[in-house]
Amino acid sequence: MPLRRPTRRSITLLILLALGSAGLSAFLRPRTPADHLAQPSAYPKGSELYYLAWIRHGPSGQRGGAARKLLTLPNRREYEITRGLRAEMTRWPAFRGFQSDRVIGHMLLIALFDLRPAEHQREVALMASTEYTEDEDVWVKTYDRFEGESVDFMFSPQQEAAIHLVMRGYADRTGLRVLDGLARSFYPAERRRAAQAFRLFPGLPPYDPTVQPKNINDYPPKTEAQLASINKWFDAHLSDLAWSEEAGHYVQRPPSE
Repeated sequence: MPLRRPTRRSITLLILLALGSAGLSAFLRPRTPADHLAQPSAYPKGSELYYLAWIRHGPSGQRGGAARKLLTLPNRREYEITRGLRAEMTRWPAFRGFQSDRVIGHMLLIALFDLRPAEHQREVALMASTEYTEDEDVWVKTYDRFEGESVDFMFSPQQEAAIHLVMRGYADRTGLRVLDGLARSFYPAERRRAAQAFRLFPGLPPYDPTVQPKNINDYPPKTEAQLASINKWFDAHLSDLAWSEEAGHYVQRPPSE
């Protein structure tokens, strides 16, 4: 029996059914605090809610720029809104299909870890591990602008996860290898980031982030000597370190009885 050519009426009906299904799914999905976010203009520029609102309402490029800014913002508090945004993004097939959405989802997971490390440590540790291959190094480049700058940056879920683990008290060899690479970087911002992390280890040999390599393949002798001392110190002391929430840095682990 030959197939019948679809009529305009049947096509219209299919479209209406698809739209109705999408609307019903949106209506039935669990409501989260993120649903109550107003437009970004309702919040002070540069605030946590301002960036979260951009992630909720902005186009893909500006959402990526806002998520990147969010990760650098100190004293964040909006855990439930951040969790709601990530749940919303990762629930739909778009998370698996659009690179920018996946990147923002990874950033929001790290943001959640910063707020409640113990609850998300396993997820972030998996992202930092060598077994994680979903998105290695992702170039986020769009035609959108955010806060006067083009959205154009490299994001490595593995590297970011490893750094944040160290910064929140979960230092391990993976994170230290990442810091060693940043400390040798040609780019000053990456060297400053390594120096910030090194300051969490009282007693660590000195590191000078102002030493500028001549090019990306240059390794200044001073930096190499300093990192050799630093790595030797970690070899001797890493297993004896514990995180002090009160002090905000690593301390010597009390001897076991």
